[in-house]
Amino acid sequence: MPLRFLTLDDDYELLEIYEYFLTDAFFDVIIKKALNNEEAWLILKDFTPDLIITDLWHSPGGNGLDFLRELRQDTTKSFIPVIGVSGYGYSVLLKKKKEFNAVLKKPITRRILIDCIKEFLPQTDEKEATVG
Repeated sequence: MPLRFLTLDDDYELLEIYEYFLTDAFFDVIIKKALNNEEAWLILKDFTPDLIITDLWHSPGGNGLDFLRELRQDTTKSFIPVIGVSGYGYSVLLKKKKEFNAVLKKPITRRILIDCIKEFLPQTDEKEATVG
């Protein structure tokens, strides 16, 4: 069964980087990308990810904390692990660490992200790195 991810950030290039990291690291993944909270909730109507990665500050339509609080109130989605990421608001994110399952500071490397994901999805099989 594929691993299912939702990534949420107002920077589309960063969403593409997350997709690259995830597809490069794991064998079988489905990744849905949202640029704001409204898009994320539209995706979540028909999609239940194994894990969500969200930026702390994104707009329009709220931020990562707003999204997380709403998610935790939804009894059908509240169990989903959420990794919060931020560069600009990292100190704020650290203060809210208990609300997120994990917090990471931008810029993040592939290894840091994948190691963090594996804490919450320990059954995942990571691709082995090979050289030509």
